[in-house]
Amino acid sequence: MTKWTKKSYDEEEMEKKLLEPYEYLVPLRIYGFVVSKLPEAYNYWLKIPEDKLQPIQKILVKLNNSFAMQDDVQDESLYRRSRPTAHRVFGKALTINTSIHLQFLALKDITQLGHPKCVEVFCNAYLRLVRGAGAAIYWRDHQCDVTLDDYFQMAINQSGSELIFLPELMQLFSENKTSYEYLAKMFSIYYQLRDEYVDLKKPEAVEEGARISELTGLSTLTFCDDFTEGKFSAPVIHALKGPHREVILGILKMRTRDIQVKKYLLSLLEASGSIAKTRELLHELEADILTEIRRLGGNPVFEALMCDLQSWDERTYYSK
Repeated sequence: MTKWTKKSYDEEEMEKKLLEPYEYLVPLRIYGFVVSKLPEAYNYWLKIPEDKLQPIQKILVKLNNSFAMQDDVQDESLYRRSRPTAHRVFGKALTINTSIHLQFLALKDITQLGHPKCVEVFCNAYLRLVRGAGAAIYWRDHQCDVTLDDYFQMAINQSGSELIFLPELMQLFSENKTSYEYLAKMFSIYYQLRDEYVDLKKPEAVEEGARISELTGLSTLTFCDDFTEGKFSAPVIHALKGPHREVILGILKMRTRDIQVKKYLLSLLEASGSIAKTRELLHELEADILTEIRRLGGNPVFEALMCDLQSWDERTYYSK
């Protein structure tokens, strides 16, 4: 009865090998604030028990790394923080497989949380991710005419895949049924916009309040990486409405790694007022997020998180 079905290799040992790209990225604590600080901020209101909070945080670690691997492959990125991207170490095929593997491991963990709506919440979050990421890829590859309102909708889907998913999942285990949807959507736009700003202007603030020393040596390789990706970021979308549209589109289409070309493109965005506009949007979002936090009853943990995230702006951050 075992002629064709006997196990020839150790499944547990193979599992470790299949997850090596994940273990490689874990020390980087990708979007660590989503795992630690943001759940704690929402739990100030929701007060879910530790036996639910800790498994949710572990689920987020798997999802963060899964989405990072997927994003790096799609963008053909060279580095993730201070390390070569997983697909440059382990190959695209295994990295994509590991990303999918992690999503199903996370889904399995979600089913074990013991609420009938957990899977629905996860599926909605994942659909938001692929729709948001898909829109960004489509705009980039087809160089579409995109508005900032289009961008906000995309960011709510792409960044909101986790940032909206988190309070929705936590709330299943809370007696507090207040809606935090508007806050989560604003925060999703803010975090994506902030990420794009620091890519162009302040890479050492890539994480909340952090100064990642390893980034110093990578500056020439990762400088304005969004330009190399051809990304339609908010500053680019704003600048495309100005007089330098054709030059900007031409450089983005090249997916250049040439530092001087990227410096020139950055100067065009600055001359178009697009960097200033991005700063203005970030300040406006910060003010509206803090107003919403206070409307919801106040939350010193969330306010402290927002203070840390203001590391993108030296005038604000270092005056505290």
